[in-house]
Amino acid sequence: MKERIPVSPGELVRALRRRWYVLVVAVLLAAAGAAAVLRPQPVHLSSAIVVLKPPVTSRQPNQLANLQPPLAAVSYAVVQQLDSPAGAAELKAGGVAGTYRMTPRNSGTSVTPRHLIPSLQIQVEHSDPDVADASVRKIIEVYTRHLTDLQTQQGIRTRHG
Repeated sequence: MKERIPVSPGELVRALRRRWYVLVVAVLLAAAGAAAVLRPQPVHLSSAIVVLKPPVTSRQPNQLANLQPPLAAVSYAVVQQLDSPAGAAELKAGGVAGTYRMTPRNSGTSVTPRHLIPSLQIQVEHSDPDVADASVRKIIEVYTRHLTDLQTQQGIRTRHG
């Protein structure tokens, strides 16, 4: 078994003098790491909430009293489409940049559980605030287009149509 010989502080200093380039590299790496931690890139958060309401019908002229859980399911189905790899590619091709999240929300409460207002919270983080805002608008545009396509497939008339 090999016996360990303690190194004195003087020997350590002499060894570091001989290998001064190791110290320089260590100091440079520490400085670069400290600069990244102490001066992070600014990240801007752009956010929007899209509320999905059913159309006014002759049977139910009050939109907010005619909300059904299937409306929330339709909204969630569109969010799942956009969260898929094909949907992510569509958003990226449309100009969405940065990190984004689409979080389905539902405003039903314990007092009024049947008044379910499905909504979608969209958040985009990017170093450029204009790009973050434009990405949120693009996600809303694509989400709306998917909902409109579903309405068209089901023969549901739009408010203007």
